[in-house]
Amino acid sequence: MSDENDTRARELVKIYEKELRQFISTFNIPVQHFPILMPHNLVIVVDDDNIHIAISTDNASRGVESTKFVDYRGEQKVTKNGFMNSCRSQLGLTNLFYLSFPTSHLKNIEEAKIKIKQDAEKEAHQFKKQINLMLSSGLKDSFDFLDNAKNRYNSNRPEGFGDCKANCRKALISAIKSLTGQENINEGLKILNKEKFFGKREKELIDTFGKFLSKLHGLQSKGGPHIPNPTQQDALFVLHLTQVTIEYLAQLKITKMLEN
Repeated sequence: MSDENDTRARELVKIYEKELRQFISTFNIPVQHFPILMPHNLVIVVDDDNIHIAISTDNASRGVESTKFVDYRGEQKVTKNGFMNSCRSQLGLTNLFYLSFPTSHLKNIEEAKIKIKQDAEKEAHQFKKQINLMLSSGLKDSFDFLDNAKNRYNSNRPEGFGDCKANCRKALISAIKSLTGQENINEGLKILNKEKFFGKREKELIDTFGKFLSKLHGLQSKGGPHIPNPTQQDALFVLHLTQVTIEYLAQLKITKMLEN
């Protein structure tokens, strides 16, 4: 039965790959942005609730280089963090990317295809949306730093978490500099306020927003004589805050461009 589930789990991954490839082809997105569409190794672990899939591009030169399958159903619950940490510590994998499906997908592949197609379409749409924001807003460098931050976070190593925060800091500074010519967050916001970048209804939020950005920059830059080791939680928190901030600024920039 384990061999049958191994085969079914691999089939689910292949279906996702096929659907994702079709969508990104429609949107003219290069496959290099999706590790699952590049040569890779797979680690698949199943528990009662989820099929956990780790994708690693380490030393992979063609297709799927290798696959490891473990079935923990009825034995133990697997968490995403625990799974990814085990891939790194026990298997020595570094460039890791995560994907998951409900374990119920193993029961009926044909029914699962519909949900998997929806997941693949959502992934492609989200990436296309970010590309459109990047190109339309003129904040390409900022989005590039944000992509670097995501990639370093996915390395699942302490040094990767530190690099993630550093790239988030660069993304934020780059965005403010692109919009105002200033690298200082508060000075840049003063310029944006003077240029009525935020609109009348948003003026009262400027002070709060400025303090938020300054605090975010400080959080990204935290140092000192005893710099704490960056944690996965710290890096993920900063990454999420930075991403929504950059996307917010980019959307405002596009809105202003359309008004003019």
